[in-house]
Amino acid sequence: MARIIGINARLILLVVVVAEVIFGNWVFGPKYGFLNIPRNTTRTFDTSEFYPGGGIITYSRDQHGLRGPYANIGKIDLLVMGGSTTNELYIDNGKTWPARMRQRFTEAGTPKTIVNAGLDG
Repeated sequence: MARIIGINARLILLVVVVAEVIFGNWVFGPKYGFLNIPRNTTRTFDTSEFYPGGGIITYSRDQHGLRGPYANIGKIDLLVMGGSTTNELYIDNGKTWPARMRQRFTEAGTPKTIVNAGLDG
Protein backbone atom coordinates (compact mmCIF):
# COMPACT_ATOMS: atom_id res chain seq x y z
CA MET A 1 0.00 0.00 0.00
CA ALA A 2 2.81 2.43 0.89
CA ARG A 3 4.45 1.63 -2.45
CA ILE A 4 1.27 2.56 -4.38
CA ILE A 5 0.94 5.85 -2.45
CA GLY A 6 4.60 6.65 -3.16
CA ILE A 7 4.21 5.97 -6.88
CA ASN A 8 1.03 8.08 -7.06
CA ALA A 9 2.69 10.95 -5.18
CA ARG A 10 5.63 10.91 -7.62
CA LEU A 11 3.28 10.86 -10.62
CA ILE A 12 1.29 13.81 -9.26
CA LEU A 13 4.51 15.73 -8.60
CA LEU A 14 5.73 14.99 -12.13
CA VAL A 15 2.45 16.21 -13.66
CA VAL A 16 2.57 19.42 -11.58
CA VAL A 17 6.18 20.14 -12.61
CA VAL A 18 5.47 19.48 -16.30
CA ALA A 19 2.33 21.66 -16.18
CA GLU A 20 4.28 24.51 -14.53
CA VAL A 21 7.04 24.29 -17.13
CA ILE A 22 4.53 24.34 -19.99
CA PHE A 23 1.93 26.80 -18.66
CA GLY A 24 3.94 28.77 -16.11
CA ASN A 25 6.55 31.47 -16.57
CA TRP A 26 9.66 29.31 -16.43
CA VAL A 27 10.08 28.74 -20.16
CA PHE A 28 8.14 31.37 -22.06
CA GLY A 29 8.23 34.32 -19.62
CA PRO A 30 5.31 36.32 -18.26
CA LYS A 31 2.05 36.13 -20.17
CA TYR A 32 0.03 39.30 -19.86
CA GLY A 33 -2.66 37.90 -22.13
CA PHE A 34 -5.62 40.18 -22.60
CA LEU A 35 -4.72 42.62 -19.82
CA ASN A 36 -5.15 46.19 -21.01
CA ILE A 37 -1.82 47.42 -19.64
CA PRO A 38 0.20 49.79 -21.82
CA ARG A 39 3.71 48.39 -22.17
CA ASN A 40 6.87 49.64 -23.91
CA THR A 41 5.30 53.06 -24.32
CA THR A 42 6.75 56.55 -24.36
CA ARG A 43 4.44 59.48 -25.07
CA THR A 44 4.84 63.22 -24.87
CA PHE A 45 2.05 65.67 -24.12
CA ASP A 46 1.78 69.44 -24.18
CA THR A 47 0.10 70.17 -20.85
CA SER A 48 0.20 73.96 -21.06
CA GLU A 49 -3.57 74.04 -21.64
CA PHE A 50 -4.31 71.87 -18.59
CA TYR A 51 -2.65 73.82 -15.78
CA PRO A 52 -0.46 76.91 -15.26
CA GLY A 53 3.23 76.24 -15.75
CA GLY A 54 2.50 73.12 -17.77
CA GLY A 55 4.63 72.25 -20.75
CA ILE A 56 5.90 69.24 -22.61
CA ILE A 57 5.91 66.16 -20.36
CA THR A 58 7.03 62.57 -20.90
CA TYR A 59 4.83 59.62 -19.94
CA SER A 60 6.49 56.22 -20.24
CA ARG A 61 5.97 52.61 -19.21
CA ASP A 62 8.40 49.72 -19.46
CA GLN A 63 7.94 46.13 -20.68
CA HIS A 64 5.97 45.26 -17.52
CA GLY A 65 3.73 48.33 -17.75
CA LEU A 66 5.42 50.07 -14.81
CA ARG A 67 6.52 53.69 -14.42
CA GLY A 68 9.66 54.57 -12.52
CA PRO A 69 13.24 53.35 -12.37
CA TYR A 70 14.22 50.00 -10.91
CA ALA A 71 17.22 47.76 -11.51
CA ASN A 72 15.54 44.41 -10.90
CA ILE A 73 11.82 43.65 -10.74
CA GLY A 74 12.50 41.33 -7.81
CA LYS A 75 14.06 44.17 -5.78
CA ILE A 76 11.12 46.60 -5.80
CA ASP A 77 10.45 47.88 -2.27
CA LEU A 78 7.03 49.42 -2.90
CA LEU A 79 4.69 48.81 -5.84
CA VAL A 80 2.15 51.64 -5.91
CA MET A 81 -1.23 50.65 -7.36
CA GLY A 82 -4.25 52.80 -7.99
CA GLY A 83 -6.42 54.50 -10.58
CA SER A 84 -6.01 57.68 -12.57
CA THR A 85 -4.71 59.66 -9.59
CA THR A 86 -1.80 57.23 -9.35
CA ASN A 87 -1.29 56.79 -13.10
CA GLU A 88 -1.14 60.59 -13.60
CA LEU A 89 -1.21 60.50 -17.39
CA TYR A 90 -0.48 64.22 -17.82
CA ILE A 91 2.26 64.44 -15.19
CA ASP A 92 5.93 64.00 -16.10
CA ASN A 93 7.58 60.73 -15.01
CA GLY A 94 9.71 62.44 -12.36
CA LYS A 95 6.84 64.49 -10.89
CA THR A 96 4.24 61.82 -10.10
CA TRP A 97 3.48 61.33 -6.43
CA PRO A 98 5.26 57.93 -6.31
CA ALA A 99 8.35 59.59 -7.84
CA ARG A 100 8.18 62.35 -5.24
CA MET A 101 7.81 59.78 -2.46
CA ARG A 102 10.92 57.99 -3.77
CA GLN A 103 12.74 61.35 -3.75
CA ARG A 104 11.66 62.03 -0.14
CA PHE A 105 12.95 58.64 1.03
CA THR A 106 16.27 59.30 -0.72
CA GLU A 107 16.56 62.76 0.85
CA ALA A 108 15.89 61.19 4.27
CA GLY A 109 18.82 58.82 3.76
CA THR A 110 16.75 55.67 3.26
CA PRO A 111 16.47 55.19 -0.51
CA LYS A 112 13.66 52.92 -1.62
CA THR A 113 12.74 51.49 -5.00
CA ILE A 114 9.20 52.73 -5.54
CA VAL A 115 7.48 51.86 -8.82
CA ASN A 116 4.17 53.15 -10.18
CA ALA A 117 1.68 50.53 -11.41
CA GLY A 118 -1.35 52.83 -11.54
CA LEU A 119 -3.92 52.41 -14.34
CA ASP A 120 -6.75 54.68 -15.39
CA GLY A 121 -10.15 53.26 -14.77
